[in-house]
Amino acid sequence: MKKILLIIVAVIVIAGFGVWLTSDSDNNKMKDDIKINSFQECLDAGNPAMESYPRQCRAGDQTFTEYIGNELEKSDLIVLDFPRPNQTVKSPLLVKGQARGFWFFEGDFPVVLTDWDGLIIGEGIAVAQEEWMTEEFVPFQALIEFEVPAYKNQGTLILQKDNPSGLPKHDDALEIPVFFAEGKTILPLSPDEALAIARESRDCSMAGILTDEFFYNESSQTWWIDLERMPELEKDGCNPACVVSEETRGAVVNWRCTGTVPDLNNTGILPFDSGVSGVVTIGPICPVEKNEPCSNQPYETSVQVIAVGSPKSSPFAVVESDKEGRYKAMLPPGEYTLQAVGGNSALRCESKNVSVEPSAMSTIDLSCDSEIRY
Repeated sequence: MKKILLIIVAVIVIAGFGVWLTSDSDNNKMKDDIKINSFQECLDAGNPAMESYPRQCRAGDQTFTEYIGNELEKSDLIVLDFPRPNQTVKSPLLVKGQARGFWFFEGDFPVVLTDWDGLIIGEGIAVAQEEWMTEEFVPFQALIEFEVPAYKNQGTLILQKDNPSGLPKHDDALEIPVFFAEGKTILPLSPDEALAIARESRDCSMAGILTDEFFYNESSQTWWIDLERMPELEKDGCNPACVVSEETRGAVVNWRCTGTVPDLNNTGILPFDSGVSGVVTIGPICPVEKNEPCSNQPYETSVQVIAVGSPKSSPFAVVESDKEGRYKAMLPPGEYTLQAVGGNSALRCESKNVSVEPSAMSTIDLSCDSEIRY
């Protein structure tokens, strides 16, 4: 009986080993059947990338190298800091790098962005940031706006050596592959750029004198520049700032008042992460009766933010709507009245109340009556 049991166990072990061999052989055969023809396909097949530049990937006895354009060949003439080869970019694309002075002509050179088929989808001019009449490396910047291609999300960034002679023998270019992504890039502002925008702001200039005290809020991507208040605009407990947005490239006044505006649960932490936004429109705009609809139009004007209980002559903040009628005011939590101010005395603009909640943005649209009647 024991002999028979041993024979049965041996048969099972041998059969199991045979199944394992067959399965392993099938797996190896499947791997052999997967055809790998590029670096990306090698990575997609689960093979690791080697620590090298350009990166390499090995599949069996084949080694694939990542394509980075002709960056290495041109490294003694032009160096690209951003974007890097095979990086994903959005519009607008800010190109930064360094190039030898002779790569420029009159301080600049052309830059183009193409799709996978070589069609140009964006163009720009790289401008030297320092004196370019040298053989040393000179920093440059270029800005390119483009539409993401409908087919394939890859293309090529080409930085062309400026060639005023037009002779082919003087042509040269750095070319790198890039990938495209939907969305919009919010370009950073330097302190000097933010200050220039603040100086152009009517609201900020009316609210006070710009100082050299400022800070940057990374979460809201805004520059906050302290204002020295004018005597006629002084408010107890207020410390106004001119707030410059990197997204809108515009400036608004934030009064940063304490004590005069109720703070819900002490959540009015500066800079504020709550407020109100909306659209200001004007209508009717048709001077004569028409069969087709005559809809209201966006209105570029001022919007006063008045804390409930405060006099209308002492607004907490004043912001501007843009050409599309859009406005935004960052405020501490509390109760406010919004009043659009028409630039013409004949206009009548409505006011609305709003309750600003902690860490939330409220939406309030405002309208002005043009007084045009049919």
